[in-house]
Amino acid sequence: MGPAGPQGPQGIQGIPGPADTTMRPDVCAIIQKLNTQFAAGMPVPTYCVNASVTFNATGSFQTMSIPVTGNYLIEAAGAQGGADSGTYGHFGGLGASVSGVVALNAGDVLCIIVGMRPAGIAGLYDAGGGGGGSFAFLSNANCSVQPPLPLMVAGGGAGGAGGGGVATQNGGAGAAPGGVGGNGGSAFFGPSAQYHSGGGGAGWLTAGQSGSAETFAGGGGHWAGGTGGSFAGTFSSSGGFGGGGGGGMVCEAGCGGGGGGGYSGGGGGARTTEQSGGGGGSFVSGSNTTATAAVRAGHGFVRVTKQ
Repeated sequence: MGPAGPQGPQGIQGIPGPADTTMRPDVCAIIQKLNTQFAAGMPVPTYCVNASVTFNATGSFQTMSIPVTGNYLIEAAGAQGGADSGTYGHFGGLGASVSGVVALNAGDVLCIIVGMRPAGIAGLYDAGGGGGGSFAFLSNANCSVQPPLPLMVAGGGAGGAGGGGVATQNGGAGAAPGGVGGNGGSAFFGPSAQYHSGGGGAGWLTAGQSGSAETFAGGGGHWAGGTGGSFAGTFSSSGGFGGGGGGGMVCEAGCGGGGGGGYSGGGGGARTTEQSGGGGGSFVSGSNTTATAAVRAGHGFVRVTKQ
């Protein structure tokens, strides 16, 4: 009897079996790379061909490497604005939702920003921080590259009695105008500086404007929310991750909240003018697009599904 023949090739460790239906972007990317570089002819598992990944709020950017070339449905919802501490108990405008089908290539890196609702009420006169917008765009592994336009953006709601995220690109107005054309929202400044206004929400291109004296609420940025205002030992909530504007000082009507983050930021509210903040704007691209204003409570989300 002759010697045993050579052992056959070993399978790639870590590749799930047929029963695993969860998308594994890391494994799918390995298979795609082998097939492309070495003509390996490996079968592409079902979970790489038609699967879905949902990204929830973490307070930091998240990334996804596209496993196979094709069309992908991207759905996103912005975060609700923060509650105020006023007499009427306003709970913040609801976030917008968007969706669209876009063509992506294997190896493309999606940067995902999931908007967050601000934490609980920070002080006796908290007007409520703006909710963060949710963004999906092509970038690199550390999200340091920002292209001229995103793929999808769902606007966040304003704080307190403010408006919800809007379905259009321009941000909603508060006491101050919302951002236009991808810019951050404004904050209110009148003849006197002491308007205790909330910060504007961040837009795709620029940060939101910081509020007036004496609270000095911060405008939303990329991607942190603006710092909450403070005055005479009391504090207001910071804006939510995803560019929400910081809250100013509340009045009984719920005014003074921060604007929502979005493609264009919402305008901040102001206590003295008794006006609330505006929600962030939204952006869609691709085919089969939808955009709906003011529907999402709590934190936002982003979902990516291979078609």
